[in-house]
Amino acid sequence: MKFIAKNIAKKLATTGGVPLLLVLSLTMCSEDVLDKQPLGTLTDETFYKTEKDFDAATLAPYSTMLNLTYEQFGAGLWNGFLKPDDDVQHRDPNDAMDVFNWTPGNNNFGWVWANAYKGVARANTVLDQLPKADKMDAAKKPRYEAEAKFMRAWWYFLLATNWGDVPILTSVPG
Repeated sequence: MKFIAKNIAKKLATTGGVPLLLVLSLTMCSEDVLDKQPLGTLTDETFYKTEKDFDAATLAPYSTMLNLTYEQFGAGLWNGFLKPDDDVQHRDPNDAMDVFNWTPGNNNFGWVWANAYKGVARANTVLDQLPKADKMDAAKKPRYEAEAKFMRAWWYFLLATNWGDVPILTSVPG
């Protein structure tokens, strides 16, 4: 019995001790390492400068579009606008969406509204920052402007189709 206990203790010391020592040696550092300022902070003044920055920024309205249709908790365009029609088998007569009892307080519609204005805001951010881009070829700016304006128009089309006369925002509120 003592032999087995010694072997177990020896195995723990070698298999557990070496990784523990390795982890401790890799996590120890001097104080000056912790006192450094962030090296890559992105702000409106540092980000919107180059073509690469605007390639990334113009993806934001598209990302919002993807979230609109594939929201992980089931809210959004599918539940709010596409699912409830005559072709859908209504499974729950107590569900307001299944019996076409749509009210302004319905979260599916509010979520689409908020997401659409998030897309508008992201497109407006690109349009507001584009004139300030000083490290970018001026000939490439019209492409980013057109893309942002198209995305903003697409979001307003979605809003106007479903709600009629909606507030139009053409810049980021300051």
